Amino acid sequence: LCIKSKCKKCKFEFESDRGDVYCPKCYSDNIEKSLFQGCKDYKNKIVKLPEIQNYFINFADNYIPDNTVALFARNRKTYKRNLSVNFYDKLIDMLISLGYNVVLLGENVSSYNLNNNKIINFMNHELAGNLEAAFAIVNRCVFSLQFFTASSRISSILGKPFILFESIDQIYGRGQEGIRLSLMTQNYNNKKIVLANYLDVAENIEESVQLAKQAIKELIVDKNASDLFFRSNSYACS
Repeated sequence: LCIKSKCKKCKFEFESDRGDVYCPKCYSDNIEKSLFQGCKDYKNKIVKLPEIQNYFINFADNYIPDNTVALFARNRKTYKRNLSVNFYDKLIDMLISLGYNVVLLGENVSSYNLNNNKIINFMNHELAGNLEAAFAIVNRCVFSLQFFTASSRISSILGKPFILFESIDQIYGRGQEGIRLSLMTQNYNNKKIVLANYLDVAENIEESVQLAKQAIKELIVDKNASDLFFRSNSYACS
């Protein structure tokens, strides 16, 4: 489905993720596009999720105070690109200094379970594995914040503002995150992409936290959804 197109004439299936397509078997151009190739077409066919149940809405209303940010802290065992616990501690301090509360979400197998008494840690809650509860929490928050991870798709589905730090190669060209954003983003004024090389962020914690602060001001206060860039760097990709 993601990379295979199908010829409507001869029913032949073949890999195709970009560009104009014709069937390599019968040369017909009557093609059912792959998901990656036909993002704009498939976006109009997305089936909306059912409404969040009142039980979980009420849970989130009671559990999450006003002016809260949903934070996802990637800690993948494969592919890496994990930022340090020190980075997230400094990020949390910055968010609190701006008057925000912070709720930590994520799967335990691929996220940091931060030991920080300044946050609400949903990862330790009995409902932590319940996706609908997580959706209700994100929906309750002002915005979500994530670094080099695909959790922004939850905010996209819910139509909530989000800020994503991601490398250029993951957004443009054949980047999976770019394809995901193209498919799922309904309101482009609700997203802020900070184009940043992973190594630059990992090695320049204070500067990166300040860049996150700038992104918050631009998106939430100034309603400016234009992309931000980390300073020029010497790395070709992350």
